[in-house]
Amino acid sequence: MSYRRSGAFPLLLGVTLAPLLLGAVEAGASFQPADTTAAVGTVRDALRERYVERVGRLGNVGRRDSPFAVRDGRGVSSRCVADDGDVCHGGDWALALCEANVSCHEPPDETLGVLLEAAAAHPGSGFVVGQAVGAAVRTGRLLDAFEAAEACAAAEWFCLGLQGHVFVAAGRHDQAEERFRRMLAEAPDSVACGLTDPAGLVGARDRVDTWDSDHVQETWRRDPPCPTPAARADTLWWLSDPLHALVGNDRWVAHVDRGIGLRIHRELFGALPDNLRDLPFGAAVAGWPAFLRRGPWDSWQHDISERGISSLQVWTGDAAAAQHFVPDLVDQDGSRAVWRLDAGVSYEGLSVPYGPVRSLDAQVARFRRLGEAGGPGSLRLAVAASVAGTALGALADSAYLVVSDGPGDPALQLQAPFRDGRTVFLAEAPESRYVVSLEVVEPDAVGRYREMTPPPPAGLSDVLLYRPVGFEAPDSLLAAVASMLGAPTVEADAPELGLYWEVYGARPGSMLEMELELERDEGGLIDRLRRLLPGGPEEASGTLGWTTEADGALTSLATILDLRAVAPGRYTLVLRVRTDDGARHETRRALRIAPS
Repeated sequence: MSYRRSGAFPLLLGVTLAPLLLGAVEAGASFQPADTTAAVGTVRDALRERYVERVGRLGNVGRRDSPFAVRDGRGVSSRCVADDGDVCHGGDWALALCEANVSCHEPPDETLGVLLEAAAAHPGSGFVVGQAVGAAVRTGRLLDAFEAAEACAAAEWFCLGLQGHVFVAAGRHDQAEERFRRMLAEAPDSVACGLTDPAGLVGARDRVDTWDSDHVQETWRRDPPCPTPAARADTLWWLSDPLHALVGNDRWVAHVDRGIGLRIHRELFGALPDNLRDLPFGAAVAGWPAFLRRGPWDSWQHDISERGISSLQVWTGDAAAAQHFVPDLVDQDGSRAVWRLDAGVSYEGLSVPYGPVRSLDAQVARFRRLGEAGGPGSLRLAVAASVAGTALGALADSAYLVVSDGPGDPALQLQAPFRDGRTVFLAEAPESRYVVSLEVVEPDAVGRYREMTPPPPAGLSDVLLYRPVGFEAPDSLLAAVASMLGAPTVEADAPELGLYWEVYGARPGSMLEMELELERDEGGLIDRLRRLLPGGPEEASGTLGWTTEADGALTSLATILDLRAVAPGRYTLVLRVRTDDGARHETRRALRIAPS
């Protein structure tokens, strides 16, 4: 693994989330460079014969409930049972759509031999070399695939793409990304656009419609015009990067690789006789793009009635596409992104070579450092996480905090150790909207917490939750961070919960009107809330209110709550401040009270 170097809070030049208008790219170019090599006819004939043979056997004789199940030469039924580890068609899924009721068939070595021999004899033929590399990758013959890709003498960008395709299959994503970057720099615009455009990953709640999407159909037959502006596409790939602490973007690599696989197969599909191209089984047109983008299928999807084909069982690639790194976008410019790592069969998933990536729980709180003489200030981020009692607890030695405002180098990257299962950071950067990613990257432990953080409201910070130590409330952010909770969660029997916040811009000596409220997430206020500091013991029904004197442009405040009378559940802590000039500010903090 390689890591980005930590920086010392460099000045950022601006947020890159705004979309950039870009003219549509002309579509229709073939992925492979044109060639007129005589070997093309031989290869097309071999592939056509291979398809005719396989598709012709996908009728009733291949059904699991048929007494005429296909048998191999040893007289043993070769029906495909994925749950038993069987591999459809000997691993070459390009032969036909591998359904649950379709017999397994070993791919004829003679056909792969024809492809490899033709590629060696005609390395300048994009179609021949592409089909040889594609078939060798699909069947696990990676050494043969790499030799053919290395000997490729077609257009350089095309050969680089084939080499990257082999490296992905071998699990060498860093080398694959280097090849893909060089390929895209030299490839025709229509090819580069088609391979990198993220259309289909987002929109319609990120679902991939594998059966009747117009975009999928167009992608299958040719490269459509890229609908996503360049800056927006770059932003989505940045947001979808599994780990910001590692150099490279495995999600982007997988997308480009799946696009290359789709285009290799599209050229293969074009070699078929016209009467085989529209069969509803075998080479099912609408199913192939999503299949290639999800990776190898390795488990059954038993119920796909939501797609309107309730009787069909297909492989879904759950292990090869186990996690969902593409965020949900509330706004299409990426300014509000929400991540979840669990991936269902209807989502674009990925299994990274260093994974699985576990979810971390963390607390992020935003503060300000005011500038001198009214000058620009900076954003201060307090971040804490705890792995005590989790699967990462005994494995995580340290964590990385990566703060970035757009594609490219991050604003800053810090590293801190875990002590007693907890790690804390106090980072500073120019005020902006950031993605804050807290990551654990160990040989046997990978975890991540990620959120989008805009600057705090002008006059009020977030509320930081801390564990009270002794009787003194923290009088500074640094003191509060030292005892910061690793997540916005407290045990139901915890005696006290500390709250720290800052008020900005108040006139020295003026009175601040404070109001603290705890709302149930399902609605309503709590029955009783006790405040211990400042001012001594008090209690109120649902809401606390008091006044305090402002210290100046920055006023540090803290209070300690007794929540023992509050039932376990999920709540929102609401803090409101009114200054003497009538300005009102509000901040909200999610809080979970866990059963003891």
